[in-house]
Amino acid sequence: MDTKPPTPTSHPLPSLPPPQTFDILPPLHALLTRVVPPPSGLQPPSNNDPADIKPTSLNLASSADATTNAANTRASGDGHIEIQHLAAEASGVRVRIQKARLAVKGMPDVERGVEEQREEMRALEARVEELRGILGGLGER
Repeated sequence: MDTKPPTPTSHPLPSLPPPQTFDILPPLHALLTRVVPPPSGLQPPSNNDPADIKPTSLNLASSADATTNAANTRASGDGHIEIQHLAAEASGVRVRIQKARLAVKGMPDVERGVEEQREEMRALEARVEELRGILGGLGER
């Protein structure tokens, strides 16, 4: 009797989105540090050593200079964000979150619940045990 064993079917792995899709924390951190700057009079440490925090002299600039500086920092992406500009500055982070959500929704079996997946795992484990028993019986013959 010439029976060929069934060929294992290899399921192609689904293409996953690149890891950068879910890398939201660095831009969010940058945005939040611009919303909540360090207290005035303190210079941020250059090497994360708390002993390096030193008071700086406060510069008293005219309101025209302050307005120009604020416009420049908004344009360059550095410095403090005024509350009225927060929505515009946060739009980039919002877009990244929306892209990540869409990527997750596009992944296979996302809509399945945990219990459903556990049931499938139990069924597959039972099938593996059954096949091991069959193979063990064939080995004894």
